[in-house]
Amino acid sequence: MFNTTRFPTKIYFALVALGFTLNFPGRANSDSLVMFDHGRHPDWLIDWHSPTTSLIWSLFDPWLSQPASGLLVQCLLLLPLPAYFLGSAFSKKNTINTQQHYKWLHLICAIIFASLCIYISGYVYKDVILIAAIFLAAGSEAQRESTEDTKATALTILALSLAYAIRPTNIFLFTFVALTFFLRTRPGLNKGAAKTAFLAVLAVSIPYQLSSFANNTILKPQKSGVEGSLIIFDVAGISHAKNTNEFLTLKDWPISLPNKPGICYSAKWWDTFSPWGKCPQYFEEMKLRLTQKEERKKVIWWWMKTIIQNPVAYIEHRLNFAKNLLYFKGNKNSYFTIDNLRSNLEILQPDRVDTYIEWKPSLRFEAIHNIWRFFTKGELGQPYMWLIFSALGAAATYRINPHQSYFRSLAFICFSIGAANIAMLTFLGVADLPRYSVTSFFCSFAGLLFMLQSKQQQQSGSIRAST
Repeated sequence: MFNTTRFPTKIYFALVALGFTLNFPGRANSDSLVMFDHGRHPDWLIDWHSPTTSLIWSLFDPWLSQPASGLLVQCLLLLPLPAYFLGSAFSKKNTINTQQHYKWLHLICAIIFASLCIYISGYVYKDVILIAAIFLAAGSEAQRESTEDTKATALTILALSLAYAIRPTNIFLFTFVALTFFLRTRPGLNKGAAKTAFLAVLAVSIPYQLSSFANNTILKPQKSGVEGSLIIFDVAGISHAKNTNEFLTLKDWPISLPNKPGICYSAKWWDTFSPWGKCPQYFEEMKLRLTQKEERKKVIWWWMKTIIQNPVAYIEHRLNFAKNLLYFKGNKNSYFTIDNLRSNLEILQPDRVDTYIEWKPSLRFEAIHNIWRFFTKGELGQPYMWLIFSALGAAATYRINPHQSYFRSLAFICFSIGAANIAMLTFLGVADLPRYSVTSFFCSFAGLLFMLQSKQQQQSGSIRAST
């Protein structure tokens, strides 16, 4: 997976074995259960969830069943970066002439990071596979630091393609990261700046086009009207802020719906308008339009026009959502729901309950769960803290000097992804569930480790000038 001359293969497989054993059979939510069904029956694929992820999770399904198959896939994809950091912490090359406290800090942080990654790998969720894709790309670039290996570049592109496939709105996340990285190079009006801008565009567009080609052209999932969740949430929020019904401005929108949008609206999420909510008629009507090519274009343009014409109401709606997103008021031990419990399976998948492995709490799970509890108790477990940490880390690594380590740039990218993820969710999110923000927590932690690795390289004299 990585260059074998530097990548600690033994540590990697030990982490994979540990992660699979401690988390077996894996923990899944209702969305994941649906995706498992789609992975087993490719003709059921829809674009509401990533078709690519459904199939990747199902690679070992014939032998392990679900969610154990998805668990093994996530361990294989998520744990290379923790193994890399652990290997770096023990590497003589990175510890020669390094101050003793940096050695210990790097080692302790690497062990904690690996422990948290083992814990999170047990949740077979789209959000975790997103973290895995980002980590795989970051780890590939870390390997390329000394080898300039073209295989590592190809793996980076494929990993980012998977990240785009998981959630199409990630194009805004990575566009923001590419823009900040470009500005970090202090561009001027010269050929070098033009080349950097061109490469930044390619870095965003190539993985996006690959994921779009795989999901839409090769797999061809059925249209589900998934865009309707964001459109309905925003228009309902604007309607609530203005005490109007902005849906009536859409041509041929029925005036006979039983509830006005202000009655159904919640600043926490769009679920009240969903097929399982108290006002499902809104999504049913929107889905009819969004699954037709020409109507879809009209609806999207109407949504954008409504936002442009009502900027104050839109900002008020998004700020109210951000308050819920950034400050979680629920039980921090329930960031991730577990729906492959026997009782939940009988409700969610009554005709396939025996085809999935049910989750049973155990002492081995409690051992790793306590590590997560320690880091998420109190204010440390709030998404706004992860945003602050990501922003501070990005600011600390923003400055470039001729003697900086390449790892400092990787740290900046990880911190930027953490901040951009929450920024993207603030304006494009439709639910305040904290699991969406967990990506920021893990990316900022990875950024911290890259910073420590950069400091060690500077002290040991193994420096590579950044471009």
